[in-house]
Amino acid sequence: MLGLFGGTLGLGIAYAAIRLLVAIAPANLPRLNDISIDPVVVLFTLVTALITGVVFGMIPIIRYSRPGIAPVLRGGNRRSSQTRRQYRTNSALVVVQVALALVLLVGSGLMIRTFQMLHHVDPGFDPKGALTMRITIPGE
Repeated sequence: MLGLFGGTLGLGIAYAAIRLLVAIAPANLPRLNDISIDPVVVLFTLVTALITGVVFGMIPIIRYSRPGIAPVLRGGNRRSSQTRRQYRTNSALVVVQVALALVLLVGSGLMIRTFQMLHHVDPGFDPKGALTMRITIPGE
């Protein structure tokens, strides 16, 4: 449920961000009104959120499904602290999470910078009074 909530929240933020980018974009940007979130994106996001929720939800189940876990949960065992394997697993998950967050931050920063640079690009012609059209060639 938490994964689906996160995916839905991400879709909402993406929709708001697209509306904001379209609102502040220059009027001469081609195909500006075609920018949207289509059903394929929504389906991919929800399936990805569901799969990641199930996969990462299985980690505690696999980890604590061993017999003899009850004394550890009650706190009556001397060995209630993390073992080396558990410590390494937790450390690896933290490193992977920080690395993915860094990749996402760098990617979003580059996307924002590229979008800002589009405002200052000279198209090489005067776009005022220009006429555009789209020609589609049938598959036959």
